[in-house]
Amino acid sequence: MDAAMKRWRVVLGMALAPAVLPLAYALASLLLSGYVFDAPGHLDKFFLEIAAIAIVCYGASYLLGAPVVIGLVLARRLSVLPCVSLSALVGAVAAVLVYLHYREGGVESGLAALLGACAAVLVSTVFCALAGVPWRRRTIAAAA
Repeated sequence: MDAAMKRWRVVLGMALAPAVLPLAYALASLLLSGYVFDAPGHLDKFFLEIAAIAIVCYGASYLLGAPVVIGLVLARRLSVLPCVSLSALVGAVAAVLVYLHYREGGVESGLAALLGACAAVLVSTVFCALAGVPWRRRTIAAAA
């Protein structure tokens, strides 16, 4: 683990980064959709939606994102760009696989891949910022 990445920051990133998507959904729903004015009596359903999204986000972050970070740490390649790009790839593949498994209409597989990649980029960027992941991998020059 890099000197800039302290253990408490990594724990903070693991605890708070997956909450970005439910919070973004809640803010977008409240500010952009007029949900507050249309259905004030249905806030229980709204909070249930937020809780369901949070459960899925935390599960996906730990099951899919943790192996990405652990693999990059073990390969000594952990920096922001590889972390975010590999997370986007894993998120896109996972979203397409979920889409193909449930395929009940709605979005196309390309849109599912785009949404999965965007969600993974958002969560991994917040994780990198909170955990103190370095922007560039530090190379140590060999002593001559």
